[in-house]
Amino acid sequence: MIHHDARLNPELTRAPSGDWLKPPYPLVRDLTVAQLQCFDVGRARPSSQTAHSFPKQVAVDGQNPPTLKQLAELLDAFGPEAPLLNIETKSDPTGPMQTPGPSEYAALWSVNFRLMIFWERCWVQSFDWRVYGPFSDWNRILSPAISLQVRSMEAI
Repeated sequence: MIHHDARLNPELTRAPSGDWLKPPYPLVRDLTVAQLQCFDVGRARPSSQTAHSFPKQVAVDGQNPPTLKQLAELLDAFGPEAPLLNIETKSDPTGPMQTPGPSEYAALWSVNFRLMIFWERCWVQSFDWRVYGPFSDWNRILSPAISLQVRSMEAI
């Protein structure tokens, strides 16, 4: 699944009933693809900070969280003009049960990159430095085309 947060965002998510999501907000990793695709993420809750921050955002009711396969199909439709992807993992060392760990992330992404054959259009970033080691290991196995953007905090 492609989703920005570790949990479904109540400012952007409506339950299958059409009601805005109420606590407790489920972790994305605890839901199946079928369960996730029952949620509508096509508009911001009108009273939310998101709606106020993005007043020109166009609502698309009925939009479900996309899968990696759907993204691959969209990229294929662009052909050689397909955009580059900046893939950000959501691994969080302060909340390790909310997301996959670094090795699991690297394995999941790398296998899917290979299956979808679009790794040449991707680079991976993470605010969790632990992710880069496992991604580097998989990168050497699959393709040197996956670019890992690593900068030392001391250099900044």
